[in-house]
Amino acid sequence: MPTADGNLMAAEVAQLYALVDTLSNMREQLTVLAVSGALLPLCAFAAWYDNTAVDLAMSQVLRVVRPAQRRMAEATDPLERLAHVEFQVRVMGPMPTAAVAAFLGRLSDGR
Repeated sequence: MPTADGNLMAAEVAQLYALVDTLSNMREQLTVLAVSGALLPLCAFAAWYDNTAVDLAMSQVLRVVRPAQRRMAEATDPLERLAHVEFQVRVMGPMPTAAVAAFLGRLSDGR
């Protein structure tokens, strides 16, 4: 619980740092996965003027990148909620799950 003047106790700050560290590590791992997944099909790709080949390569990239993006979005919301509930920190509020789903749906539709 925050102190009377609204500051967090040392243990609460340490827990917040642990949450931030966890999220940061997850982001780093997902970034490495997404970049590796994007580079693999593109490293030897040479058919940039062949629309069908480009579409196939981009589909291969998106098969790896899209799940990484979705996982990061799914992980961020609960951690924000946990921080909000656990420490009673005033935040703008978590991103609505429907907004994340709509965004990811537009990605899969190619919009």
